[in-house]
Amino acid sequence: LLLRTKKNPKLILICPFKRCVKTIWDAKNWADLMNKIAKDNPDFKFVITGTKNDKESANDILNATDVKVKVKNLAGKIKSSKLAEVISSSQYVISSETSTVHIAAMTETKALCISNGNFYKRFQPIPSVNVTYVYTDDFDAEKESLDGENLNKYYYTTPYKTEDLSVEKVYKAFKKMTTI
Repeated sequence: LLLRTKKNPKLILICPFKRCVKTIWDAKNWADLMNKIAKDNPDFKFVITGTKNDKESANDILNATDVKVKVKNLAGKIKSSKLAEVISSSQYVISSETSTVHIAAMTETKALCISNGNFYKRFQPIPSVNVTYVYTDDFDAEKESLDGENLNKYYYTTPYKTEDLSVEKVYKAFKKMTTI
């Protein structure tokens, strides 16, 4: 366990950015997800994290939301040394498959990981009750048959694209994770 800070019960940390094109979920999808969450949970606020190179993309997400007043763009503003503290103080984390998910697990922060299945059985799924994974339908259908010789088939990459993951599927996974 890295650290434990007081949770902000109304804060959701969003970490949408990856460098691999196949693992990027569109800005509109992130915005639509935040809109759905905010509609059902008007007290929630969102923080978007990322590097300084992600500021513009974070603004694209922010500008695509209907709830701009509830979203703060902190891309490029959080030092790496403070990220664990920010994650730990969040009630929930919704992230692409990044170190953010691993830090959430270590800080006992509930996290939802949006994934196309890359690095399956290598870096994920993390054995943590706090992390929920949501995969593309194609990967979900195939992962059940991954055993024995083909267990490490997607140890590095999959042919699936995160953009094929529907907002509705991610939202349902969030609702289930949060028991809202």
